[in-house]
Amino acid sequence: MDTRSAGAGTTEAAREIELDRARVRFLLPGIRRGFLISAVPILVLAVLLWSADAAGTTTWVVLRLCLSTVLFAGVVRMGDGLADPTRSLHQLSVVMVLGSVGWGLLPIVVDTSDIDAQAVAMFAIIANLAIVTITCAADRRVYLAAAVPAFVLGVSGLLLMNGDGPDRLGWLALLALPYSFAIFVTANRTLEEGFDLALRNQTLVGQLEVRQDDLRAVNERLQLATAQQTLLLDERAALIAAVGHDLGSPLGAAMLTAEMLADRHDVLPADQHPELARRIRAQVHDAVVVLRDLTSTQRLSETDIEARRTQIDLHDIVTVVVARTDDAQQQIRSEVPPDSWLWADPTLLERILDNLVGNAIKYTPSRSRIDIGCRIGDGSSAVSLVWVDDDGPGLADGMEETVFEPYVRGLATSATSGSGVGLFLVRTFVRLHGGDVWWEPSARGGSRFVVSLPNRPADDRSDDRSEGVVADD
Repeated sequence: MDTRSAGAGTTEAAREIELDRARVRFLLPGIRRGFLISAVPILVLAVLLWSADAAGTTTWVVLRLCLSTVLFAGVVRMGDGLADPTRSLHQLSVVMVLGSVGWGLLPIVVDTSDIDAQAVAMFAIIANLAIVTITCAADRRVYLAAAVPAFVLGVSGLLLMNGDGPDRLGWLALLALPYSFAIFVTANRTLEEGFDLALRNQTLVGQLEVRQDDLRAVNERLQLATAQQTLLLDERAALIAAVGHDLGSPLGAAMLTAEMLADRHDVLPADQHPELARRIRAQVHDAVVVLRDLTSTQRLSETDIEARRTQIDLHDIVTVVVARTDDAQQQIRSEVPPDSWLWADPTLLERILDNLVGNAIKYTPSRSRIDIGCRIGDGSSAVSLVWVDDDGPGLADGMEETVFEPYVRGLATSATSGSGVGLFLVRTFVRLHGGDVWWEPSARGGSRFVVSLPNRPADDRSDDRSEGVVADD
């Protein structure tokens, strides 16, 4: 079957169920009221038939009242009938057949050989048809179930059960059903159109609500995009300011040193030339680091490290990072043993450690100690921890999270320049690995930045923070 045909069939079936639900909502209250009200015409007919001395009247009255009571109780038990409207319509059809049989039995059970009794019986049949035409106008099946048995039995009783009495009223009663059906068709068509319009209106309201939700979602996305664009513009403005400040200082110092070396090389002692050249190299290196960090913030969205992750020895990475800081005035010590294997991108892991160590150098006094340690997780789904520990001033209250935002800086105790995005890059690179980074106070009074890295690139890993604070040495 074509998918579109199946979808259309499902939609049509759902629509028919909704129409059945509307029919049940209309039919049930009217039928309940009809059974209650029917007690009045039954007693009126009984009085008229008793006054005409029609035999069998008491039998029919008792039969009809008992039947009405039982059927009314059955309709009440159906509740609102909306849980399964199609089944409810079938049940109502059965109920109305039995009720209609009760009315049709009147000229059969009661002796209608007298003209007065015939008139009463004919009135009962026509009145019943009039009532069910109005009460059951919502559904053709229920209407036919309520009208046909009473008509067939009633007219047959008038024509066949009155012996030698007159039968003109019986033949006249044959006109009742066609006339009733003509009225029913008009009422039924009007109700069906009303049900259909109500269903369409409900569908349109539902579609409108969906469209409103869609528009609301689009509006929220636009607001978010606007806010992100505003934030991006603010960050770019801050980036320009950071470039001006962080490149101006080392490049300005390098220019002054180079001019001094070029203009006064014959006056300066020869043993100062290497020192000045070293300063120029260090200042230019600082400028290059600033440019590297700042340009990294513009390429983060393009970073795809999954294909570059591999098993690497953390000891080798730490050795390279420590060797790069041989001119630092702090004591930088590695406590990472050989064969400390991690699943990571080698270049980004080196950048992570570079920035953490550089941050510690910038914010700790001379001759302080900076330690690099680790704890390698056991098993493919475990988490490995890497930390950089110092005995500097630590962080001010409330900076535990904001310290990882771009362009946030503390009060450095050294003269080392920086871009203000080092820790921001650390967090970004770590999260690209599926890990996390946080700050905690060091046992030596300074700062400890802890990096967690999953041992495999899967997402189903336990929260490493639940393992507690990393043990200090």
